Amino acid sequence: MRARPAGASGRRRSEGQHFGDYRKRQASTLLTIELPLARHSNLEIIGRLKLWLTAIEQVAHLIDMANRARAERSTPWVRDREKAWNASFTEFRRRLGRQDSEPADLLEISKDQSLYERTHARPFPTWVELWGIQRQSVMLAAVIFCQIRNKGHRTSGRVAANTSKDLAKLRDRLMTSATQRAGIDPSVISALAKQIEDLRNGTIAHADGGAFEFEHGEIISKHRTIGYGVDDLDLDVWERFCWALREAILVELQR
Repeated sequence: MRARPAGASGRRRSEGQHFGDYRKRQASTLLTIELPLARHSNLEIIGRLKLWLTAIEQVAHLIDMANRARAERSTPWVRDREKAWNASFTEFRRRLGRQDSEPADLLEISKDQSLYERTHARPFPTWVELWGIQRQSVMLAAVIFCQIRNKGHRTSGRVAANTSKDLAKLRDRLMTSATQRAGIDPSVISALAKQIEDLRNGTIAHADGGAFEFEHGEIISKHRTIGYGVDDLDLDVWERFCWALREAILVELQR
């Protein structure tokens, strides 16, 4: 039997001890990560409430802009002004020698339009642009609205974690207060919130294959557009709820 070098046993015990200490530290770290967050300080809760307040105010203003764009689209002057500009552009192309009977050349039309707009600015907003403002405003509102429920990390001493148990209880209480202030049935708000969340997760912030409902054909493929379902949202109820939730948050901040 070979003689054990002096100090080998001590080294092995020392190495084993270090390894055991490492495992303990690792287990402690994992345990710390898996444990639920401790109760938040008042400053952390105030920080999160202020972020909710900012988000809700932005959503309410975006919905208002969407409603204004929708109302403006229905006014006669928008279409009349657009028709007048199109007629003037058509006359400009006629003077260039273009014939209406010729097949449409998109590249040629685009060049003519760029030339014409140097001296005849295209009116803003057009009917199509107002429609875009309406839809884009609602899509952005859906993303921001989900900040209230989606993951938001904690900043120690400043902002509470958005998904902690403390904040979940506070959020539920504020949502209940807002539905009462707005005079809206809670089930209506729950359904609306689910509709907004599905819209945000399906075709706006993410591109979920199922939400786009792809259909592949031999020649072309069909699918839904980004933001499909925006027109199905009840903007009036959503806006009323947002202002009521804003009021509930302000009351909570003054406590």
